[in-house]
Amino acid sequence: MSHLNFLYCFDENYNTQAFVSINSLLKNIDEKVNIYIIHKNPASFINYYNAIIKNENINDIKISEFKLKNHDFPKLKNAHVSEATYYRIFAEEYVDVDIDFLIYLDADIICLNNPLPLLHETILNLKNTVKPVAARTEGMRNDYENWTKEEAEKFFRRLDLKGNNYFNAGVLVMNFNMWKDNDTQKSLLSILEKYKKNIIYWDQDLLNKAFDNNFMDMSNSLNFNLGIFDNPSYTYEYVKENICFLHFSGKGKPWNLEFIQYKNSNFYQDEFREISSKKYHVVTNKKLSSFFFIIKNLINLRIFDYDYPLEFFKVSIKSLVTSKK
Repeated sequence: MSHLNFLYCFDENYNTQAFVSINSLLKNIDEKVNIYIIHKNPASFINYYNAIIKNENINDIKISEFKLKNHDFPKLKNAHVSEATYYRIFAEEYVDVDIDFLIYLDADIICLNNPLPLLHETILNLKNTVKPVAARTEGMRNDYENWTKEEAEKFFRRLDLKGNNYFNAGVLVMNFNMWKDNDTQKSLLSILEKYKKNIIYWDQDLLNKAFDNNFMDMSNSLNFNLGIFDNPSYTYEYVKENICFLHFSGKGKPWNLEFIQYKNSNFYQDEFREISSKKYHVVTNKKLSSFFFIIKNLINLRIFDYDYPLEFFKVSIKSLVTSKK
C-alpha cells in the first residue's frame, strides 16, 4: 500500500506551531503517512522530531536543511512570514523522486477531522483532470461583492493573470510527477525574477502565476479560512465537526498575545495543550505594546475572561521577557 506524502516548510520561529499542526494531523488519521520537512535549522526541531517519529501513524519522516542560500526572496521585510514560505519551490530537491503526489500544508494549519477520504478523492480527481495542482479558490475576478471591478482588475493585472480565479496555497495537492516533468522549479524561479516588484503574497503569487487557469478547485473543508475573529457565517461547533483543515491565514494568529482572548484561538490552543504541560502558547511581537496589553488586562480585570488567567499571565510575562523584538 502506498502512503500519502505531506510536506511542511518552516524555520525555528514556527517549530511549536508546526509540531502542533503535525500532531493534530496524526491524531485524526487512520493510516500511516510520510512527512517531509524542509527547515532552515533542523537541529532546532530535533526534540519535536523525536516525538513525531514514535507516532503510530508515521510511516516515515524526513527533515532536510534548506541549503540553497543564493536567492533573494522578496516581500519579507516586516512580514509575518519568513523566507521558509518560499522553500516549497525547491520541493523536488528534498522530496523522494518516486513520489507521485505530494500534499503541502502551511504550519498554521490545524487538522480537526480525518482529511484522508477527501484527500484520496482529490488525488483521484486530479489524476482524471490531468491538472498539476489542486487548491481552494480564494478570489475571483468577477466577484464584485468583495471588491470593485477596478480593484479586481488591478489585483489580477499585477501578475498578468489570464484566468479568473486566484487560489490560496496554504493547502496544495500536487501532481508531483507533473511538477517535476514540467520543470516547475525553474518556472517558479523565472516568475520570481520577472515579477519580483509586483509580488504581494510571496510564493502564493508565484504559484498562481505558474498554474494560471490550470488548477483544480478543492473542497473548502481541506483549506477552511478562519480569521481569529468570530465569523457569523459559521458557528464554532460547525467548524469543529465539519472541517478537516482549519487555516489561520493572515497576520492575526491564535498564539499572538492580543488574539488569544478570542474563541477561535481555542482551536489552536486546545491542540497545543495536547503536546505541552502549559495551558497557552503565547508569542509577543512588540515588547512595549505587549506590556501595555498585559497591564490593561490586569487593570480592567479582563484577565479573568481567560480559561486559565494565572497561567496566561505567567506565560505572557515569560514570552515578553524572552522576546527578541
